[in-house]
Amino acid sequence: MLKKNFYKWFKATLAIVSIVLIVLDFAAIIDINGTNSKWFWLNNIILIILAIDYFYRLYLAKDRRAFLEIIFLN
Repeated sequence: MLKKNFYKWFKATLAIVSIVLIVLDFAAIIDINGTNSKWFWLNNIILIILAIDYFYRLYLAKDRRAFLEIIFLN
């Protein structure tokens, strides 16, 4: 149970950090568009982690169609 909670909190934290980075970029406080920016790399690392997680869970799903319906329709 502790491992499952950690997993959920970890994913939620990554998503929140990514959203905060995007909001700060829109507010012109930071720049996440330049490849020299540490924020650019942080945001892309978060994107890669979440994408790997998504495709791994899709790969493990017994019913991929139901998995996709749950993800996109709920």
